[in-house]
Amino acid sequence: MAGDGRQYFKDWQKTIDSIANESLRKKAQKRMDAVKKSYDKVEASLVEAGEKFKPFLSDLNDIKKFLSTDVTAGGVKAIKSTVSSANWNYQFVDKATKAALKEMDKMQKALSSEAK
Repeated sequence: MAGDGRQYFKDWQKTIDSIANESLRKKAQKRMDAVKKSYDKVEASLVEAGEKFKPFLSDLNDIKKFLSTDVTAGGVKAIKSTVSSANWNYQFVDKATKAALKEMDKMQKALSSEAK
């Protein structure tokens, strides 16, 4: 995503730089800057979600491995703290993912042909 995004904005900037009309060039620059700011927020939220996802996924994999050999009441009781850890980590994954999706929605609306 980062590489494609950089190329997209680089190409967009070249187009803006080629606009002769100063007023129109300034408006185009302002528009691109606003979209870039939104894009950067999306990217940062996705990076954060990815970082938060690692411990969450690790807990889930450990739970899966543990329960693959011990599905007794004692086994389920033994993983209680790991389940709590997974639930704790999930809230951060969920928050970062929702933030990214919200920003993506705003960006999509701004880039839509129906945008005002």
